[in-house]
Amino acid sequence: MDPLDIAAVLLVLMAGFAFLNERYLHLPLMLGLVLMALLWSLILALGVWIEPAGPAVQAQVWLQGQAMYEPLVSGLLGLLLFAGALRLNLADLTRQIWIVLALVIPGVGIAVLLIGSLSWIILAGLGITLPWIYGLLFGALIAPTDPVMVRGLLTRARISSELQHRMAGESVLAGGLAVALVLVLMTMVNAPGGIAITEQIIWQVGGSLLFGLLIGLAAYRLLRHVDHYQVEVLILLALVVGALVLAGHGALSGPLTLLAAGLVLGNHGTLLAMSEKSRRHLHDFWELIGGLVNAVLFVLLALEVMLPGFRMEYLLAALTILPLVLLGRFIAMGLPVTVLRRFRAQTPGSVQIMTWGGLRGGISIALVLSLPAGEAREVLVLVTAVVVLFAVVVQGLTFRSLVRHIGD
Repeated sequence: MDPLDIAAVLLVLMAGFAFLNERYLHLPLMLGLVLMALLWSLILALGVWIEPAGPAVQAQVWLQGQAMYEPLVSGLLGLLLFAGALRLNLADLTRQIWIVLALVIPGVGIAVLLIGSLSWIILAGLGITLPWIYGLLFGALIAPTDPVMVRGLLTRARISSELQHRMAGESVLAGGLAVALVLVLMTMVNAPGGIAITEQIIWQVGGSLLFGLLIGLAAYRLLRHVDHYQVEVLILLALVVGALVLAGHGALSGPLTLLAAGLVLGNHGTLLAMSEKSRRHLHDFWELIGGLVNAVLFVLLALEVMLPGFRMEYLLAALTILPLVLLGRFIAMGLPVTVLRRFRAQTPGSVQIMTWGGLRGGISIALVLSLPAGEAREVLVLVTAVVVLFAVVVQGLTFRSLVRHIGD
């Protein structure tokens, strides 16, 4: 099976998922694609149970053996962050910037320390001994919510526009912070200590953000001089692909580069540089790309879970850690909101809405798939799979009911 065969199979699957969702499920496209991908993954799992050496396992083993696997996952993560940042209205974000930053910086920090440390303790209690830094890695990769899935969820829920903008901004910025934290922690794992490590971290994080800012500004200037949506879509496609290639050659982070570029070109930026028609086509295009990327990442995660080597302790650990992830999200959102209430009125039930509406998805999947091979990766992949499965099936499908209940 060559890369073209895999791409063709994935594209046919995504088209089929989109049709079935539109015809029968009538869910938001992002949520529908991911849910159909999960159902397909269960079918694959049944096939693996019947035939352990079947084509699904062979495909994943082949993928992991390719030099393209890590760049593929990194590229998908970059596309996801760019798609989320592109829809972010910078004017609305600026009006709530201090509230969003209060949710992002302390929130991610609390989630990383709380979820990471408790997960590390639970794993040790089950006989899965890992360095504490891997607990922090799990806390960092599971802390962010998925910006594309969260936006799709918010479009069908009747909550205040202020809270919608806050959740959208938090998901994008927290995703970027999580990517930076994972980069820092992985650098420490691979080569602990030393000035060279600090320089590498500064280059990968700061250099990537600066590079993304510059190419975002360059693309913005180009967009201001054309009014043809097909040309504008091509410009942004060239930006995305070119940024990923150049970032790879420069030892920069492609996802952070695209995040910075997407923030520059966010909804407010496209408003100044594009006509309404171009903006509508552009947002529809990248919404579709975001849904496809999420679905592909879920399929890759499912194939990963089906590989041999998992133990029953991993599943027990995943089921035990799942409520801790929700608790960590509740505390990470609740503490900043409690403090902010002293200075500004908050939407009733905002903590519960942000907790239950904080769907984990493609960002967490891409980050866990980027970890190096070993026992730590095996167990964290399964734990992440359980968390995102619960997020899509339970949180995603019951979110509107929760919002209605809080509003009554």
